[in-house]
Amino acid sequence: VILFIAYFIVIPTLNQGSTLMELFFHLKVVRNDTLEFSVIHLVLRKLCFIIYYLFIPIGICYILIHLSSFIDIQRIFIYIAIFIVGVGTNYFYSLIKILATSKPMLYEKISHTTYISTIQ
Repeated sequence: VILFIAYFIVIPTLNQGSTLMELFFHLKVVRNDTLEFSVIHLVLRKLCFIIYYLFIPIGICYILIHLSSFIDIQRIFIYIAIFIVGVGTNYFYSLIKILATSKPMLYEKISHTTYISTIQ
């Protein structure tokens, strides 16, 4: 948790919206409406991203694994396989959406943020 806060919150706050990798790629997180850096919007963006891409899939896996005490083990493996295919499809869809379109992702819509290039 400390490393997450340090890398995704403290470093971008000190660098006006860029983590170390975002600095390397000349990117910066800004608000959609003002194109200015905002710590509150940055925190909201990072939390939405982590919840959507990490906590929800892990939580569903946790529930499926704990259901194995009520359901036979073969059926739970089928459920986990279906879930992994579903999560993989979601990640693949997100990657294609990022690469092929300029539409904002869910966490960008919620936090009202976007990336801009810092190359002048």
